[in-house]
Amino acid sequence: MSDPQDPIQLKLEACRFISETHRKARAERRSAHAQSFFTTLTFFAIVAATRFADKVKLPEHRSTFFCISAWILLLTVAVLAAFHVAGIHAANRVNRKLAEAAEDEVRRFAGLPDPIGAGRLVAQLYLWEVAMIIVFAIGAGVSLTVL
Repeated sequence: MSDPQDPIQLKLEACRFISETHRKARAERRSAHAQSFFTTLTFFAIVAATRFADKVKLPEHRSTFFCISAWILLLTVAVLAAFHVAGIHAANRVNRKLAEAAEDEVRRFAGLPDPIGAGRLVAQLYLWEVAMIIVFAIGAGVSLTVL
């Protein structure tokens, strides 16, 4: 039986706690992020679909004020959503790095080799998500004001 005050045991326990805490926080944030990302895209898709829905009647000749207001609203939502996506991904990177640092300590203590190429993305996912938000916002704006 190991001594509960053993410094090595305390360090390993602290590393396990840090790893689990940050992995859990990251997983919870990723779940909430997925919901908000798809809700944003759905909002733009619904706005674009209003042009073709029989229940919503847009004036045949839209005023300049209507068009400018629509574009301001859509672009504001897109910019805020893009900042949200970037912020969520930045916070997730912090959690991932802290968890990996704690896991590296445990792995070094156990004498295990470093993993090769594990957990690295080829592209920054948040850039693709921001691009999708912008594309959907522009599509909604064109559908609402031009078509």
